[in-house]
Amino acid sequence: MKNSRHNRRCALLCGLAAAVAMVAAFAMTTTASAVSLCAAEQTECANESSYPNETAIVGSATNSTFKTSLGSLTCGKSTFAGVTIGGSGEPLPAEVTAVTFSECKLGLLGCTVTAVNLPYQAPISYSGSGDGQMKVASGGTGNPGAKVACSSSVSCTITAAEIPFTVLGGNPATAEPGATTYTATGEICPKEISWTAKYELSAPKPAFVAQNPRPTVLCKAKESPCAGGGNLHKAGTAITFKKEANQLPVLEYEWDGAVKTFRCEEIELKMETSFDKGTPKLEGQLNSLTFGTCNNGCTAVEALNLPWDLQIEANPKKLGDGYIDFVDGGSGVPNLRVKCAGTCVYRTSDPKDRTSGVLAGAASASAIVGDYYNLVKTGSDAKCGAGNPGVNYAFTWKSVLFDVTAPANLWVVNE
Repeated sequence: MKNSRHNRRCALLCGLAAAVAMVAAFAMTTTASAVSLCAAEQTECANESSYPNETAIVGSATNSTFKTSLGSLTCGKSTFAGVTIGGSGEPLPAEVTAVTFSECKLGLLGCTVTAVNLPYQAPISYSGSGDGQMKVASGGTGNPGAKVACSSSVSCTITAAEIPFTVLGGNPATAEPGATTYTATGEICPKEISWTAKYELSAPKPAFVAQNPRPTVLCKAKESPCAGGGNLHKAGTAITFKKEANQLPVLEYEWDGAVKTFRCEEIELKMETSFDKGTPKLEGQLNSLTFGTCNNGCTAVEALNLPWDLQIEANPKKLGDGYIDFVDGGSGVPNLRVKCAGTCVYRTSDPKDRTSGVLAGAASASAIVGDYYNLVKTGSDAKCGAGNPGVNYAFTWKSVLFDVTAPANLWVVNE
């Protein structure tokens, strides 16, 4: 991506036909993602299938074996319990709050195995196709592990800095510990230790690991995730774009086979968000798009089919910036009616019937920038639109910069 606005090929967009801002000609970067637990095997978990914050995680195993230099310590039953902390995250925060072992033997010796240093942190990451990995580590009271006592023959505490579990999605899902380095301390302890077990999850059930787009929010600080509370611009936030005072964008249109130009000194868009956040796009409405003080015989430029739906998505490669789309809000595809030499109506040339732009976050204001945008005529006077050989546009808006005059301190970030 080139740094200079004039070196970028951007599709100006904003307002359908003169609507607002611009779309970069470079390909859009990947959406930032977050991990969640899902009731269905979906790469992007639908809202109705996503398990919420504080979902209980419960698993049990019927054969948990510690292979050691002193022999195999086998427990006929083992359980663990935990909970997610948040509905999604990268990775998904979770903790293990309880672990039990019972019916344990080392050869002919009966043993007790008791978990130590609970609770443990256990973040879950996505590995693909509904599967993931859970890394169990210290929750602040010490490394995860267990105290083993087998009569007077063995008495030691076995711990590891991190125990990786492979989580296989399913109904039920399973979790199995992987290879790691264990440390044994005590009077009589083995030197070599490995652990095998297969825990089946009774909750949540079914369970799959999904990788979802992270929600987009509007934040009062340049931070991701947004701290929320006082830093979050909540649902109902009014957003106003005004063309910079020193900008006089040239608007071009075709009339009777010739290219005509005019300028409007005043262009303003008024929008409002509908939600606190959106995955992956925050939704709202464009309620007003007005043009004033236009020259060269152009008496009016009017937005049709309002309100238009507003969609804002954070740019995962540039903190604070985002992309904007305006689409059909239920009254029809966004259109613009221009009254100059005649009356012409234009609509976006985007096959998805939308206009797009780039929002740059800033401390006191944000801006939308546009370099080049083509609109096609629809239902207009026969003299409107493409009739001039070699000209493939009906309406173009060049080099426009908008200030966001409300709200102050606006950045587009991922939650």
